[in-house]
Amino acid sequence: MGVTTYLLLIAAVLIAAWLVLRARQERGRQGAGPATRADLAEHLAPKPLAPRFQVDGWDGYIGMQMALCIALAEKRCYPLIEAGTIPPVTVTHTFSTSRPEQTHLRLVLYASRSERIDRAQIVAEASIGPIPLTGEAIREIETAITVDENGVVGVSTRNAADGVHVDCAVAAVGLGAVPIGPSR
Repeated sequence: MGVTTYLLLIAAVLIAAWLVLRARQERGRQGAGPATRADLAEHLAPKPLAPRFQVDGWDGYIGMQMALCIALAEKRCYPLIEAGTIPPVTVTHTFSTSRPEQTHLRLVLYASRSERIDRAQIVAEASIGPIPLTGEAIREIETAITVDENGVVGVSTRNAADGVHVDCAVAAVGLGAVPIGPSR
């Protein structure tokens, strides 16, 4: 190797050392960072993506400011459409009956900023049915949920087994729509 190669190698080592020193100084200003290799590995490990329930501080951004959710049995929200989604948007989910004689489903849609259902606000209620009795204990209904540019929620349904349309009546209640636009 020539002198030029050695000089480039030394320059690269000096730059790397300077970057490490600068990162340590910055970390000291922001609080202690990972102390060991194991801490560093845990810090850098990929983390599962959590659904977004709220979007803060968007200037001029037009999008859903809250997640559109349904309530789960354990009093938590399950987001069907995440906050930050730009309407119009349609998502499809499959819901099912829980008893062989069940002919209707009630779907309550919430706008929520957290996973807690007690902090959510009702947007719409959908009464799905009558669902034809087929002799099967559980019947699946494909539900297309739409949010338009104004945040108004629409629901259309069909039987998952044969694709036949199932009646669905939607009533806007509470908020009446998902909040759209910049949060101020």
